[in-house]
Amino acid sequence: MYKFLIADDHPLMREAIRGALSHCFDKVTFLESDSLDSTIAVLRKSRNISIIIFDLTMPGCDNFYGLLRVKELFPSVPMVVLSASDSPEVISQVMAFGADGFIAKQQALKRLKKQ
Repeated sequence: MYKFLIADDHPLMREAIRGALSHCFDKVTFLESDSLDSTIAVLRKSRNISIIIFDLTMPGCDNFYGLLRVKELFPSVPMVVLSASDSPEVISQVMAFGADGFIAKQQALKRLKKQ
């Protein structure tokens, strides 16, 4: 059983991610958050999160602070950053700060399923 936390402040984006991933995994539970504070609250309350799909620009996440804070508090939970900013500098910084992967919001669903 997988448990994914989708952390994005846009409900439509969370729904799209949930829809895309539900076709790729059997027996998956989705949890959601819409800010850094709600992400930390969900992580404190829930056990055995398989992965966090984390938007860099949610409320409370200024200048990579959210990523750093979540990795500091929950270092063993895998995290993939989801961002509209896909510059090499942003990707490099995200990975240097401990993310386990990066997905650009411009990425096509078809390409994600192949990876």
